[in-house]
Amino acid sequence: MTANLSALTAESPTKSQEHPVIAANGEIKWQRWTNRAIFNKEGEFVVFHAIGEDITKRKMAEKRLAESQKLLGAVIEQSPIPMVIAMPSGEMTYNQACADQLRFEDEPTIKPGINLFDMKQPWKDYDTAGNLMPTEDLPLALALQGKTTKDLEIRVVRKDGSERWEIVNGAPIYDDEGKLIAGFVAFPDITKRKQMEEQLRQAHKMEAIGTLAGGIAHDFNNILGSILGFTELALEKTDESEKNHRYLSQVHVAALRAKGLVSQLLSFSRQSENIMKPIEVAPILIEAMKLIRSTVPANIQIETNINANDCLINANPTNLHQVIMNLCSNAASSMEDSDGCLEVTLDSYELEDRELQKLSLSPGTHVRLTVSDNGPGITSDNLARIFDPFLLPKISAREQASASLLSMGLSRTITELLRLKLT
Repeated sequence: MTANLSALTAESPTKSQEHPVIAANGEIKWQRWTNRAIFNKEGEFVVFHAIGEDITKRKMAEKRLAESQKLLGAVIEQSPIPMVIAMPSGEMTYNQACADQLRFEDEPTIKPGINLFDMKQPWKDYDTAGNLMPTEDLPLALALQGKTTKDLEIRVVRKDGSERWEIVNGAPIYDDEGKLIAGFVAFPDITKRKQMEEQLRQAHKMEAIGTLAGGIAHDFNNILGSILGFTELALEKTDESEKNHRYLSQVHVAALRAKGLVSQLLSFSRQSENIMKPIEVAPILIEAMKLIRSTVPANIQIETNINANDCLINANPTNLHQVIMNLCSNAASSMEDSDGCLEVTLDSYELEDRELQKLSLSPGTHVRLTVSDNGPGITSDNLARIFDPFLLPKISAREQASASLLSMGLSRTITELLRLKLT
């Protein structure tokens, strides 16, 4: 097939064109025609040459290449892993996962085509040693220098102070002739993995502390044995009407409480079982509130209401005492700077079916311990730590730390049964 002769001139005597043709068997073939006109010195047309070439294979290869590039582009765009490709000039393109992770919607200056070396990042990148990484040391910049990055962990800090961890892999991209044509990086978010690693490290630390606590508890137990033994002997030698007998009785009670703390240490170090037994809550509450009164500031008023004197529960008395102490201490601490009121109430409570199901308790009368105050309240982040000792930041028990704590015959630890109800 030839081109229109009128399209050929002395100034432009050669033209090429590609077009499909239908063969006799119905197949589509591609041809490329190169047409050339020859003119004399006066610019008059003399002769015309046309050369045809079958380029079907080349066109099919180009089609497959275009389809594979489209497929690769779709895979990159739909990938949940953030990816960025940069040209040697620094011009960048990125997928949606990258835009989401880096929160580009909050940064109107960052758009496809932005230059890596001109971009002002709204975040800072730090290596695992805590060193700030300049742009030229980032994996994408290194990829444009022909360098490969493998499993580099980077801590990203945004201008609002939020942090996340990324693991970055980067590589240069070359054409068939070995020329660098682009740089590529992928950087999935590993923040949750880093948090789990930190939790594991903390667990190992707690295990070491538990071993240490067990050793200390054994030594302290020996000392307590002497204190308890000689105190009991002294009590036998004194009359109950004597003042010294009352003093010794208080020493004996305190030593027994210390023995319970030792048992907690042994339980923490996994060298002792948490023993549950039927106990009365009221006497333990009264004793704990005496200690609370002596430790909290005088400007804080304490009200104790006991409406369930003879109720028995199945629990560990030391654990119950410690829970009451921690909860009340945290509540009191939240009111140190004001004239607050700490109210503790013990009463019987009939749970509704919905509450029974939620707390996995049996029907019947339950004992409820309610601790409330008029402090500033508690954040949701600290809710799970309400029973920890020395909770910081200081919190309030206004949430009415109350719970269907304890039913007769229940074989669980106190802390497993306490539930919070925010008011």
